[in-house]
Amino acid sequence: MNAVSAGRLLTDQVLHWSHYEPSLRCNAGCCAIRTAQGVLLVDPLPMDSLALRQLETFGVPTTILITNENHQRASLEMQKKWKIPILAGEGAELVADEYLREGQTILENLQILHLPGAGKGEIAVLQKNVLGVFGDFLIHLEPDRLELLPEKYCENSELARRSLSRLRGWDIPILLFAHGLPIMSEGSLHLEKLLKTTEN
Repeated sequence: MNAVSAGRLLTDQVLHWSHYEPSLRCNAGCCAIRTAQGVLLVDPLPMDSLALRQLETFGVPTTILITNENHQRASLEMQKKWKIPILAGEGAELVADEYLREGQTILENLQILHLPGAGKGEIAVLQKNVLGVFGDFLIHLEPDRLELLPEKYCENSELARRSLSRLRGWDIPILLFAHGLPIMSEGSLHLEKLLKTTEN
């Protein structure tokens, strides 16, 4: 994968990188979330020197999180650089130091939600009233077009559709994606709209 360069500070707590990735023929992104207990780096892409400096200014990562087994990405290089643990969801067949259970909390207030049906070990990390970060489960490649991962890429598309209902009731205004544009407000309304569309 190509290296990302300068990212965008979305809030005081979230730094986001995104670029078009030719090998995937779509947008690819990653983010860093700053908490009182450290900086979580989610699905890290390769980074050039500018991006690395920007990240270290934001906060040196203390933990790496991988949202599914297809997102090992640059996590091993980042782990070696900062000597930090890699976390992933249970069921993911990749290199990690810990495999997270459903409902487990990391860095004090970030909750892990398992979303079976998309890819192995598919998880989201959610902070109530703040944000949700998704791997391949949801994509937002075009403005106002939030979608479930297409059926041809799902392990079990019917199970993935059922998993979508697990997001109902979460108050998460900001949505971030491994593939797609961030949604910076009213994320819960976007999720509810997708739920209604999928249920019809």
